[in-house]
Amino acid sequence: MTADDAEFKRTFTASASEVAVVRHAFAGWLAEHRVNGIRAEDWSLVMSELVANACTASPADSTVDVHATFADGVTLMVRNRSGGTVPKVGRGVTGTALSGRGLLIVEHLTDSLVFDVNGDDVRVVCWASLTPPGSASAAS
Repeated sequence: MTADDAEFKRTFTASASEVAVVRHAFAGWLAEHRVNGIRAEDWSLVMSELVANACTASPADSTVDVHATFADGVTLMVRNRSGGTVPKVGRGVTGTALSGRGLLIVEHLTDSLVFDVNGDDVRVVCWASLTPPGSASAAS
């Protein structure tokens, strides 16, 4: 695996139609690194939730950046222009709520979730330990 292979990068127009495209590409990248099964499903969900939130919070015609790397685990960063919206984990979300659960899911599936807001530039970074890519137990 080369250094370029260990990174996933995408920049796209903030649009809900891009979520599935980026999720599919990200799932393929995980599979190339032998991350599959429940861990790949978890990370695909995490990425989808963060990208969907970024697209929803972004002004029209702005872009979203996604960057993921392998090291001692997976680090995923999603960056967007917020238009004044600051992300937060919804603590009082009910089962009937139509929104607000995404960041709770992300928080549950990762070891670390950090929001870095500088003006209207928002970066959401999460990390979780993973068996190193290519090892036999990475599939679990």
